[in-house]
Amino acid sequence: MLTLKFFGSGQAQYLDHPLVGFPNQHCYYLLCYLVIYRDQSHDRERLAVTLWRENDTNDPRKQLRNALWRLRQALKAVDASHEDYLSSTNEEITFIHTDQVWLDIEHFEKTNEQYQEIPGEQLTPDQARQLEAALQLYTGDLLKNIDEDWCLYEREWLRKLWLTGMNKLLDYFEATKSYEHALHYGQKILEYDNVYERIHLRIMRLYWQLGDRHAAIRQYRRCVQILRDELDVPPMPETEQLYQRLLSNGLDPSQPSPTATASFSHQTVSNQDLVKHALRRVQQLKLIIEEAHTEIHRLEALFDQRLP
Repeated sequence: MLTLKFFGSGQAQYLDHPLVGFPNQHCYYLLCYLVIYRDQSHDRERLAVTLWRENDTNDPRKQLRNALWRLRQALKAVDASHEDYLSSTNEEITFIHTDQVWLDIEHFEKTNEQYQEIPGEQLTPDQARQLEAALQLYTGDLLKNIDEDWCLYEREWLRKLWLTGMNKLLDYFEATKSYEHALHYGQKILEYDNVYERIHLRIMRLYWQLGDRHAAIRQYRRCVQILRDELDVPPMPETEQLYQRLLSNGLDPSQPSPTATASFSHQTVSNQDLVKHALRRVQQLKLIIEEAHTEIHRLEALFDQRLP
């Protein structure tokens, strides 16, 4: 059995033998690419230029041949037959995916997509358990230490699936009045990105449901501080309204959750979240550009100093 774990830093082993250096050695980039896009065969020419950029000192086709040879040697070193996992012709290379391969991202995707159309509050206990087990496979972003264009799209897709699943379980546990479990998932979402105001809002209410009004108020203040520091925006009216009700002790815990009432429109809040996320990304990009300009000016000045 070849076990491949692509979440987080990444691990690979055949039976009990790890593939040394996975996934950071370049020959494993080839394996990772073939596995991520395992539903198709890959033209050698296109594969080479995708994985290795061509320049004066680098021939992508040669790099591909070398990586394929090294990958075969790495599998041989753990007593695995490369012919069981790699199909190679003069034109194409394909990853052979059989029941002798266990792949974390595959199990994660299948379970999340299986329940994609079911609202969280309509999950059965067994479905919720299966979804929880799948989400636990997500130990970090896809191959988080590999900064290559070819894995960015899949990384974002899996991250979106994880976030959707976490929200679904939050809905499920809140609907079943398992408020501590719901709180756990809300907090995990904020660990991923703390500017999700809709989640701050729900956590405030969950604390109230648990009888901890002071914690709900602290969550509001934390939300306000984060929005100010990260985005320089005030809270939404819905957040302010809930805070005022908390201050006056005027919130009835028996009322439906925010997602079920018109005053807490899921779509409206989600759209505002998306705008705030976009604003945050723009601000981050501006900082990167400013740093790049500063570095360019520094190098230009250094170059001028060294001119005769």
